[in-house]
Amino acid sequence: AQADKKLHGQLRYKGRMSVDPKLPSVEISNLSLEADASNLPGGIGKLLLKARAEKLSVAGETLKLTTTPLSVDLRLQNGPAPLELLDAKLALGLAGDLSPLRLTLAPFEGDVHAEGEGFGSKGLNAKLQGEGGLDLAAGMGQLARLSVDADGLRATLSGKLDGLTAAPRFAGRMEVAEFNPRTWLAAHGRPLGGLPEGTLTQAGAKAEVSFADGTLRLTALEARLDETRAQGSIGAGKAGLSADLALDRLNVDRYLPPKPKAAPATPKEGGGRPAPGPGADTPIELPVAMLRDLSGQVNLRVGHLTAQRVDVRDLRIAGKAKGGDIAVDTLSGHAFDGQINARGGLDVRGQTPAYRASGKASGVDVGAILRQFADSDRLSGHGTLDFDLRTRGASVNALKAGLDGTAHARFYDGALKGVDIGQLLRRADAALKGQPAPPEGPTQTDFTELTGSATIAKGVINNPDLDGKSPLLRVQGAGNIDLPDNGIDYRLTVTVVQTATGQAGKELANLRGVPIPLKISGSLSDPSYSVDLGKAVEERAKQEVEKRVTEELQKRIGIPAPSGTTEGSGEPAPAVPPVQDLLKGLIGR
Repeated sequence: AQADKKLHGQLRYKGRMSVDPKLPSVEISNLSLEADASNLPGGIGKLLLKARAEKLSVAGETLKLTTTPLSVDLRLQNGPAPLELLDAKLALGLAGDLSPLRLTLAPFEGDVHAEGEGFGSKGLNAKLQGEGGLDLAAGMGQLARLSVDADGLRATLSGKLDGLTAAPRFAGRMEVAEFNPRTWLAAHGRPLGGLPEGTLTQAGAKAEVSFADGTLRLTALEARLDETRAQGSIGAGKAGLSADLALDRLNVDRYLPPKPKAAPATPKEGGGRPAPGPGADTPIELPVAMLRDLSGQVNLRVGHLTAQRVDVRDLRIAGKAKGGDIAVDTLSGHAFDGQINARGGLDVRGQTPAYRASGKASGVDVGAILRQFADSDRLSGHGTLDFDLRTRGASVNALKAGLDGTAHARFYDGALKGVDIGQLLRRADAALKGQPAPPEGPTQTDFTELTGSATIAKGVINNPDLDGKSPLLRVQGAGNIDLPDNGIDYRLTVTVVQTATGQAGKELANLRGVPIPLKISGSLSDPSYSVDLGKAVEERAKQEVEKRVTEELQKRIGIPAPSGTTEGSGEPAPAVPPVQDLLKGLIGR
């Protein structure tokens, strides 16, 4: 061994020994044993041991071994860290049959006192009680009972041990009685200043314990933390960590510090709308080294989860991790009035973290989702969203710029907030007529259905098939949303389809059926909307000319004028198709 790996120390023994060769017997009285060692493994700098016993005897042909109470003082100095002390006084009753190597640990008691960093100013005091036995020849043992009371933290352990000569195995049961972690930690110099008051005040657990083939398992686990109760199993071993747990409820928000109040927004110099462009970046710091070492699998079920003020019911998460690739194979639950089924993952094996997510959200409240996660109130309604997304980066802006994938959405019975398309048309119509602009109303556009698909490349969302319907309007078109540059560019065509109902539809009767171009551009956070008045004038003039010429031609060539009106619309019935076809050629529509 290298010099710095060698163990150094001394052993000192005192006592009085008497031997009776006739019995035979050996008796040691006033035993005192002292030892010190340095350069121990595990970062322990030095160990000091003192053991004292009034009497120890070996007697009889079967070599019976008995002792009187034993006192042990153990002092550990943990390298350069503050001194860690462990003083133990144990009242042990030890009896054994040395020929077949059987030992019995009669009921014993012990007092342990620990001091140093992490134990508070008063240190840690623990009481031990237990009994057990060991059969070294058969490689078996039994721990009938071991109980620990560490300043009110009470735990018990019992079980059987076998395979000592080959592969040790243990099977038993453990229990940690309910206690107050907040009070206990504060008493030992670890106050929970970062957690809100009223949290971590109740905890306890009980489980079956087993150890075999290098793996420790807790099965039939029942645990409690505050109002959360859990059942299932946990394992740790060569294959990593594993957990299969069912929680009745978990309120994550209870354990989060309150958010600081946001500073009031400062008006931009000169006013006006914000220009497109990337905003301030926020780095995302991941514990990459820990994630690469993480190995195992988890299956988690939560009856009711509350996180970030979001309620999720019947949540299920199943995933695995190995070598820096963390895969969430199942993520499902009821949230935002709908059902979410997704899968995803995080890959930190390379230099840049990579994310992936795919799935479907059905019947969800879209407005609630946007308010919660995008701090946006521009869309309301329910709908379905299919998505398959990938991105990579170590900051928010990098994740936006690296976003690729596809999506398809269908929303219904909602509203697009921040703009009233009907109002835009009414203002354009008033301008054409030379009339004053109509009074402003609620700045939103109601819709009965809004659909669209998208392909995403380098953070730019291309939507070629936007289609919106409402009682008043039909909106169709295409456009792009540039997430890295916070920009939007859409070209839409708006058509008034029903003037008897809807948002002030009667005011737009003269625009019914006229395709009107609408442009959306500028900043995604505060876009601008504009109607092409020239196109609207041209389309309306063409319609008026077509109407009058149709009526005149019908009179001259003797085609009877259509009787009645289009059913339910209050508008004149359309011209006879052959006349319309002729006029389209003449007028150039």
